[in-house]
Amino acid sequence: MKSLKLPIAVTAFCLAMICVTAQASLIWYGDPATGLSVFKQINIQDANDVNQGNPSPNGSSASVVSDSTYGQVFQFYKAVNDRRCEAHGANGFDAATGNTYYIGWRFRLNSTVDNNAIFQWKSYGSPMYQDYPFVLKMVGGNLELHYFGSNITDHVVWSGPISANTWYSAIIEVNVSSSWTGGKIYFWLNGSQKVNGYSGRTFDGSSVDPKWGIYGANTTQVTDKVEALKIGTTYADVDPDGGNGIDTSAVYQIQNIASSKVLNNQGSTTNGSPVSQWTSGTSTNLQWTFIPTSGGYY
Repeated sequence: MKSLKLPIAVTAFCLAMICVTAQASLIWYGDPATGLSVFKQINIQDANDVNQGNPSPNGSSASVVSDSTYGQVFQFYKAVNDRRCEAHGANGFDAATGNTYYIGWRFRLNSTVDNNAIFQWKSYGSPMYQDYPFVLKMVGGNLELHYFGSNITDHVVWSGPISANTWYSAIIEVNVSSSWTGGKIYFWLNGSQKVNGYSGRTFDGSSVDPKWGIYGANTTQVTDKVEALKIGTTYADVDPDGGNGIDTSAVYQIQNIASSKVLNNQGSTTNGSPVSQWTSGTSTNLQWTFIPTSGGYY
């Protein structure tokens, strides 16, 4: 398959995209305008793991605040001497084995100090072997995806640097399975795929739930702003950056509305090879994937 670099708005060619993946379905939207009730509950604990109210005596709080970039957003303010300030679960959503879910959101940390998690795929009930099948956490200035095997054995799946006070978009695809080799994890950061089908067990205990916020970094004040929270069945369902419905993991045909023909690569993958229009069909010369670069371009 060829990669294609072109702007999201390709008005000069009047192109319309035809997606060959399954029909999209948005399962859950965490709209800040509706408040914290979009989550199953808020978890705030002190350094001794004692549950606290919202706000906590130390000052930790989960709330909706106004952000200069995105308007209303969720804010998880974890104070010094508290262990966590997190939203537990998406109200009305329960992950089921055999299903595939996409989870998308934006986040902005005020500090890149080491912590235990800014996102957890957390297990509850029994039998409990993993506790949290996988998490996103900060280690040494890097955002890392960690998978936990039997006896909570830690595996670093991916690591890359991020900056404080900067918005990032994250998308996770999880194939849910209680088999040790049956599940898969995919991860995109700012539209760039970082993890491509890491195999493992993604359903532990009696249930699993997503968690957003801050867990760990007990001696540091950490704020995690979160917005554009969605759970769906396709990448395009949950893409925080919209992408005009572009799924970077999908295969597309690109159609000229005027001629009804599709973009055709004339048989070579060498840079500068000619492209033309052709009648829609099954040839790989007519198949394209989108690779995001920057500034809304692919």
